Amino acid sequence: MVSHASKGSAAQATAGDQVGMTIAELSRFVHDASTAGVPGDAIVEVKVGIAGAVKEIWIRAAKPSMTVGRLLNGDVPVTVGEAVQRRQRATAQKESEHAASLARKAGRVPVKVAGRAVTGPAPDLVDVLRSHQIEDPRNPLEEQVEVPNEQHHTKEVRRVFAEAGLPITSRGSTLEGLRCILVPEPWNPHDSCAVAVLVGEHQIGHLPAQLAEAYQPHLLQLAGRGLLASGEARIWAKSEGGMVRARATLLIPEVHCFHG
Repeated sequence: MVSHASKGSAAQATAGDQVGMTIAELSRFVHDASTAGVPGDAIVEVKVGIAGAVKEIWIRAAKPSMTVGRLLNGDVPVTVGEAVQRRQRATAQKESEHAASLARKAGRVPVKVAGRAVTGPAPDLVDVLRSHQIEDPRNPLEEQVEVPNEQHHTKEVRRVFAEAGLPITSRGSTLEGLRCILVPEPWNPHDSCAVAVLVGEHQIGHLPAQLAEAYQPHLLQLAGRGLLASGEARIWAKSEGGMVRARATLLIPEVHCFHG
């Protein structure tokens, strides 16, 4: 276990009363200390029992002022584990606030940032696209998704075909190997978990609601680093008496590819 830092030391671990410290305990302690930012040149000290088993181990900072607590939050002493959790919370909050700041172009809608409701203008998706870098697809692309047919995006589908130079015929036309882009939409008034699907600068639909709920938190974290995820799309469209029917199939990374 990791205990409170002693005066002048960065962190301390103590084994059980009757047994020595295990390799797993030692490994976990060193990993937590490294993650918390303890300097690599800090001195390691140990206390052994009568039988020679390691009972305590601690890391003494190279400089007394460089304890984990002071590195993170003034003079408040914290354990290595608490230090790691604080950094993770701070990173998550920063990424959430950045994602909410995407909503700064159009009308004002409520958005939740770090668990609290704020009001920010809803952005145009093209502006979001242009202000972020599109990352290369995270292979393998093993999640096959049928994008729900949304009639109000038919005009955008027509534009995708027009830019590709392929007419939409009565027999049906297909575009394959298109790059699709996933844009999280926490400002969406109909579904705060929505994820828009774009091809080029044209929105062709949304991820299905259940899938979007699983993907959006990870896509927001990615957007917090200035990146948008991508995959491949296949679009089929058919002209019927001046009307267009269309459907899109996506290949995107499975959600676990965005963990970590």
